[in-house]
Amino acid sequence: MRGSQATFAPEDFCARLNASTIADMTGIPRETVRRKLIKLGAEGFLINEGLGVYVMDRYWSDLDIVEALAWILR
Repeated sequence: MRGSQATFAPEDFCARLNASTIADMTGIPRETVRRKLIKLGAEGFLINEGLGVYVMDRYWSDLDIVEALAWILR
């Protein structure tokens, strides 16, 4: 269901992004974003679909976004 009556369904969660898109959205240099995406893929948070496309195919309800960002930026 979409629109104002929609509810979030974690089993339907899927986000596909590439380094250029994230860099454009955040202002972070593309190469920095690319390195972080590779790191997240190596840790199992993302799946590399090839051609620079990364997918987060599950919703991490217990993921503390502040803690995750601190870890990524290390």
